[in-house]
Amino acid sequence: MLLLTLAAVLLAGCSLAPPAGVDRLDRAQAADGQSITLPHSWKESEFIQGTRVDMTFGVAALAEPTAVYVARTGLTFRASVNGRFVEETGDAYSPTVNIASYRSAPSFRVPIEFLHVGPNTLPLELFAPAGSRYRQLGILYVGAAEPVEKLAFRRWLAFHAGPMAMGVILFAIGLVSLGLWSGRRDQDLFMLLACGSLLWAVQILLYQWPTPLLPGRHWGVFTMALYVWWPVLLGVFFLRLA
Repeated sequence: MLLLTLAAVLLAGCSLAPPAGVDRLDRAQAADGQSITLPHSWKESEFIQGTRVDMTFGVAALAEPTAVYVARTGLTFRASVNGRFVEETGDAYSPTVNIASYRSAPSFRVPIEFLHVGPNTLPLELFAPAGSRYRQLGILYVGAAEPVEKLAFRRWLAFHAGPMAMGVILFAIGLVSLGLWSGRRDQDLFMLLACGSLLWAVQILLYQWPTPLLPGRHWGVFTMALYVWWPVLLGVFFLRLA
């Protein structure tokens, strides 16, 4: 309980808003000239492999490296700045991106020599890995490397490290309850608590896994089954305990 309270206090103190000097890029231009608002999702029938979106950001002075942080994307991409390649997270043959995992929020640096004072172009060539269900591109944050990377770390702490820590704690509770049940088989309350906690922990940790472990829609069915069963088991446990 003390650990959970400490984690809640730390997360509450982590502002997820972009710090001063970091630009929020929520507008992009598609290859067909259409302006899109980020985050943007493409239907499977609308998405074309290698489709390109262009964004523009300003640089006031070439004093320090610039970094780019993509808040959330189920797509892999190839990024360039002012016509020079800077980063690649994958292509159409890469493993599917789990939209809830840390892999969906990449960040990268742009060398100073690639930039110039004033507006700079940032095109992204987008790919949907085979079997991907989430053709979404999130908001981008661009600015000096240090504040952008701090923002990326705070968001990783809030959306990924926190849930992973919770999953590990629940897994430990489940193992302890399973041990108590094995010592007293007449106490089926311990079995209910063990099964509910372990299934909850598995669901949380699988959401953070970089790629789905099952193909296509089987992954959604499996995670939904876990989501249905652990509340049932814990609900029965608390009812019988009461």
